[in-house]
Amino acid sequence: MIVVKKEVVGNITVFLIFFCITLGNSQFFTEIGINNFFIYIGYSIVLMKILYEFKTNLTSYFVKRLLLFFVLVYLFSIGIIKQNNLENLTKLNLILSMCLIALVAVLSEGILNSTEQFKFISYAIFWACILATF
Repeated sequence: MIVVKKEVVGNITVFLIFFCITLGNSQFFTEIGINNFFIYIGYSIVLMKILYEFKTNLTSYFVKRLLLFFVLVYLFSIGIIKQNNLENLTKLNLILSMCLIALVAVLSEGILNSTEQFKFISYAIFWACILATF
């Protein structure tokens, strides 16, 4: 059985998050039309990492943060739903984006655990830019 350290998994997930988001914002993938695929993969990894950290550190402090998250989502949703000039699909996309912003803003404690991960972030952005250039 292979044992992988938590630190290595954290570095790999941070690398994948920024690699996918950077690739999703490249002009080549935007013109092809598959940029959203990479962006959503990056955001999905962020969500999984946040929810995993939330699950492992369930305390009263995190319960308070979860309550704040639901209040923010409710307030964001009311503001978006009240817009009469938007299509329903656009409203849904905005609500999901606001949920992601609220989740990262309120529950993102534990995503970046060490300064070593900033090196992996720079590598991810560098290699995504190189790949997008080719």
